[in-house]
Amino acid sequence: MSELVWGIKNGDLDQVKDIVEQKEIDVNKEIDGRPPLHYAADYGQGDVIQYLLSKGANVNAKDKHGISALLAAIWEGHTDCVKLLLEQVSQ
Repeated sequence: MSELVWGIKNGDLDQVKDIVEQKEIDVNKEIDGRPPLHYAADYGQGDVIQYLLSKGANVNAKDKHGISALLAAIWEGHTDCVKLLLEQVSQ
C-alpha cells in the first residue's frame, strides 16, 4: 500500500498534504486502479476529500471497476462525504 493511500485511509490530512505537495503528486493519478479521491470516499475521510477537490481532483473520475467516488461513498454509507461530492458534482 502506498504512503499516500495509507494517509488517506487513516484520515491523516497533514500526511496527505505533505505527500501531495512535497512530491508534487497528481491527485488524479490512479493508485492500483483507483484515484486518491475514491480511497477517501471509501473510508469516509471528508477532510481529505475537501483537500483533494481543492487540488483539482476529478469528482467524475471512475476507478478500474467503473465506480465513481460518489458511488463508493454511497455504498459505504458515508453521508457526509456523499454531500461533499454531490455539492462538487452540481457545480
